[in-house]
Amino acid sequence: MPLSSNFITGGLGPGTNLVLGGLGGTLFQEIVVQKVRGTRYGPPGYWGRTIHHRILCEETIQKTRALMQDHIQAGGLIADLWLPVYSPITGKKLVGITDHMPGPIECSCFKKTTQMSDRKCRSCYGQRLIPGYKKFGFRTYFMASVDKTLTLTNLVLDNTFTPNRLRLRDDQLTGQTVSVDYPFSHDNSDGSTWLSEDVAIVEDSVHASLLTEFSTDSGSTWNRLDRIGHINPNGRGRIRFRVTLTRESLKVASPMFEILRARHPVIEESSDGRIGPHILILRSVTANQPQNKVHGIVVERSGIRYWTVPLGFFDPTIPLYSKDEILKRNTFIEIREGQDNEIRFPILDWSASDPLGFATRQFFGARMAQENEFLSFVF
Repeated sequence: MPLSSNFITGGLGPGTNLVLGGLGGTLFQEIVVQKVRGTRYGPPGYWGRTIHHRILCEETIQKTRALMQDHIQAGGLIADLWLPVYSPITGKKLVGITDHMPGPIECSCFKKTTQMSDRKCRSCYGQRLIPGYKKFGFRTYFMASVDKTLTLTNLVLDNTFTPNRLRLRDDQLTGQTVSVDYPFSHDNSDGSTWLSEDVAIVEDSVHASLLTEFSTDSGSTWNRLDRIGHINPNGRGRIRFRVTLTRESLKVASPMFEILRARHPVIEESSDGRIGPHILILRSVTANQPQNKVHGIVVERSGIRYWTVPLGFFDPTIPLYSKDEILKRNTFIEIREGQDNEIRFPILDWSASDPLGFATRQFFGARMAQENEFLSFVF
């Protein structure tokens, strides 16, 4: 279609305004473009300035990211993701989007001299700070024995072993500890439920017991913690926890309480289940390789490579193109479908494709976790 006569061309020197008017005789737009002097980035009059700015203006990065997101959503495997709450490399707390209550507490297993934590500690999982890991897409609540905000009745913190645990006083048959109230907001319209666990030692389960409970009305009524998924507290409210230790006589060893945890999803699951409190990954073809170990032959997988998109695609509360979108050290996944269903994979290395400083996807290597690894205990 020929340009209309008011499309001015030619004969304009540097610094002259170029007016784009009607197209095909119809006045639809008027754009004033300032002609620029010739530089090493282009000839005189080149309107694009630099290729860098042109890519940004044409949203090439966003288009690439959208393509990767469509690709991962169409064929990706569903995988749960656990993120650490502490970085031993930088010494910084990693309190971010997938939060937990209360805030991180230094575990009693952490050794000041060696700056190390017990790898198999059920309170921090060797991460120095409790709760150790937070599951992506969930909000985690915990009650730890070393929490100084707990109200103790007839209990004492036993520091004989690490991590330190709460036990009955030597002259007591029953005792309790109660947490403060924590605010929660849970929408179960998509069928999501609460999950929980408690970690304790009861040597004589016949003559001693330990009961964990929760309350959503500031302690007026209590329910067993293992029924939190059935009761499934919904909406906005406040939750607190209580632990009761009992024994029949002073000759019976006291139960020992270490920690309890509860969590609920904060990301709504889509009708097809593809989007929810998890991520999607794609992998390359790998092979099992037998390895000679001291205790025998162990089948391991090496060279396992995956890729996924930045985490902001799965969790809309994560700022786009921020550091929170990138995987962290000591991260691991559990694949929920396919031949590797319910197998956990520690992430060994990771990198991101970030043209112009904007991440479009990320790659990581992993290995198959063994049955006796501490990862199997992580809640």
